[in-house]
Amino acid sequence: RGITLFIYLPETELQRFRSASKFTVSLNAVPEQSYQGTLRELAAAADPATRTYATRIAINNANAAMQLGMSATVEVQAKDNPGNRVIRLPLTAVVSRDSHPMVWKVEAAGSVHAAPISIDGMEGNTVRIASGLNRGDVVVTAGANLLHEGEKVKLLP
Repeated sequence: RGITLFIYLPETELQRFRSASKFTVSLNAVPEQSYQGTLRELAAAADPATRTYATRIAINNANAAMQLGMSATVEVQAKDNPGNRVIRLPLTAVVSRDSHPMVWKVEAAGSVHAAPISIDGMEGNTVRIASGLNRGDVVVTAGANLLHEGEKVKLLP
């Protein structure tokens, strides 16, 4: 049986929901069970009072455990990165040079090198990185705006 889940989405999550291929929904009352959903509808404008966007998620594998009025947690799965972990960095790690976002990668010798990145979106005080970094890269997260190419840094233990 199919069910539609109604949620109210903050503006900070719009881009993530628009680019998602599917959603995993967990009921707070039944956390051991999860459901797969797809975006059915996303309001074009925010509600003027709450500044949130009415959103409908279609749940196709719903069962009797889902009842009217239950609260749920919705997790987004991106289209372009299925099954892979998303790289997230604090906002303080990203520097804009010539209107292009970049981070300072720390090389083995301790010197920094500017690495251009593309940003997938923001979540609170973190940035989702779409490209430019690989798993295991070490980047400067504090004082990044004060550094220059080739400068030496000391890593904290």
